[in-house]
Parts: sequence; C-alpha cells; structure tokens
Amino acid sequence: MLNSLYQKDQKYLNLAINLARKSLINCSPNPRVGCVIVNNDVILATAITAPNGRPHSEIIAINKVANKSLLINATMYLTLEPCCLYDGKKSAGCVDEIIANKFARVVIANIDRNPNINGKSVEILQKSGIEVVIIESQVGKQLHQEFFKVQKTSLPYLTLKIASSLDGKIATKSFSSQWITNEQARKYSHLLRAQSDAILIGANTLRHDNPSLTCRINGLEQYSPKKIIVSNSLNFNDNYKIFDDPCNLIIITCESNQNNKFFKNFAGKVIFVKKNHILEQNIDLEWALKILAQEGINSVLVEGGSKIIAQLIKNNLIDKIIWAKSQIIIGNDGIPAIAELGITDIKNAINNFELQEIIRFDDNLIEILQKK
Repeated sequence: MLNSLYQKDQKYLNLAINLARKSLINCSPNPRVGCVIVNNDVILATAITAPNGRPHSEIIAINKVANKSLLINATMYLTLEPCCLYDGKKSAGCVDEIIANKFARVVIANIDRNPNINGKSVEILQKSGIEVVIIESQVGKQLHQEFFKVQKTSLPYLTLKIASSLDGKIATKSFSSQWITNEQARKYSHLLRAQSDAILIGANTLRHDNPSLTCRINGLEQYSPKKIIVSNSLNFNDNYKIFDDPCNLIIITCESNQNNKFFKNFAGKVIFVKKNHILEQNIDLEWALKILAQEGINSVLVEGGSKIIAQLIKNNLIDKIIWAKSQIIIGNDGIPAIAELGITDIKNAINNFELQEIIRFDDNLIEILQKK
C-alpha cells in the first residue's frame, strides 16, 4: 500500500517537474514552480508560476478549481516548498491558502533555499495537520538550480555557451565566424537564450559580430532575454542591432563614463562600476553579477568574448559550460574561445568541470559540462 502511494506521488510530482521544465515563462526573480492538484487519482488542476513571479503556481491551481469542496483532502504536488508569510513579504503565504482549503497532503521536490522560508512552511503545514512528503531527485534540484544559486551566493547562475571549430577557435583571424556550427546547433543555442534571463557579451563581441542576441526560433521570439554588454571604455556607437530594443538592454561600464554623451538618449539601464571595483583595468565581474542578481536576474548565458570568458573562468564564476564544436579546423592564427589564463604549469590547469552529456547534431557535437 505504501509502495503504491509512493509510486503515485512520484508520478504526479514528475508531472509537476516536467510542466515547469518545459515552460519558458520568465518568472524571475522567483523560481518557475510546477503545481499539480490531485484527489482520488483525478487531476483537478495544474499550474506554473506566472510571468515575473506572481501569482504563484499554488494560487493559480487553486483558483482553477471552481468547486472548492473538491480540494478537501486533496494532495498538492509542488517542485518547491510553498511560501509562508515573513517580514517584508508583499503578499500572504501560499501555505495559508493550502490550509484554508483543507488539503490532506503536500508532496514537494525541494525545500526552499530562501532563508526566510527554508523548511518553515513544511513546519506550518505539519502543525496544521497536513501531511508533508519530500521526494528529492537530481532532476528536481536541477530545475531550481538558478534560484538556489542566487539564494546561496547572491550571484546569478552562469552558463557559458561556446560555438567553435574542432581546434577551439571561434573565428578566423579576420573575425569571420558565420557559420562555424550547423543550423541545428545554432537552433539549440537559440533555445538556450529563451531559457535564460539574460545574455552577456563584451564590447569586442559587439563590435566584431554585431549580434541581435534574440531567440530566432519560430514561435519563441517573445522569450528573447535581456541583453548585457560589459565595456570598460564604451568604444562603440548605437548603430548595432542590439540597440534596436534598448529597453531590454543593460550596459555595465566604469564610473568614469558617467558623463559620456552616449547615454544622453540611451533608454536602457546602466550599471556604473566604481573605481574600487576595477581590478587590473577590468571591471570586477563578480561585483557586477551581484548587482544583476539584485535586479532580479537569476540566470545569465555568457556568449563571449574570449577575454570576458577567461576572466569569468579565472574567478570561478561559471557554473555550466555548453560547448558546440564543428568538424572544421581554423588553425592557430584563429581567435581562441578562451583568452590567456596565465597558466605556465600543467598542475595549475583549471579542472573545475565534469562532462554531463553529449548531444549530436549531424557532424556537430555539443558537450555539456557542470561545475564539480
């Protein structure tokens, strides 16, 4: 009997996880939570957190059930511990609605890492006579890894995406790069954009590639993320394609550029870095990333260039690497994917990542590596 109940719990919890995994709704700064309500093996409602994080999936699912008597003794399946009321919270906790509607059980995949919650909601539900079951899984943890990273470190989750030749070059010496990888690999990279809160590039990438940084998959264009340019000197103009949508653009630059005429008509957001956050003539990216997390950005896709990538790797700020490689060879005079790291002894070579998965698109391979 218990084994049968556990199997049912896993089935419905997996449904909640898959609902959240497949959704591209941007819920930041809140996590994208999946919710399933079941009573007597009948699914009464499913929901995902609304855009911008409000309302929560629990409230959406409860509101979908017109006859509230059906919720009595029902089970709610959640990918994350429901919220509770705490100082500074702008709305009532979801636990209050769960208790008010007389649910019998709540099954969750993760305890909320938010220090204001972190098991408190489980305790409140249990004190109210509601059974709480926690079924952790690797898939469930990965679902909220961006949110958990921000809660733990105040830094967004960084995914480095590289598209290179077989010998690790991202362009020829004349910066010719269209196209190194095939169409399927490029579509995959556009999906990564849709799944991210923001894309980050340096000024060199802007000048040489003139990228749009949008999701160009039919039907997913509205999920294009925010765009971030990191530039010490602002040595570019606003004629690039990225400036077609300045409201979704963030520029991170030195405080000394505060009076630059470039910003006179700029409609986007600017983060000015103070002198004490300039390290070896480079912007302190860890400090800048903390500011981005405060802006509600939980996940950042880094698309170059090689100097920015090297700086992030040296400072151990990358959480995941997605490296797409074609079969072409460019040679040593090409532009490397990663700039100099200053390593002279092989014992000091960076070994922070482990291979998780390989995806094949015809003759292109995509390697996915996770921080150890």
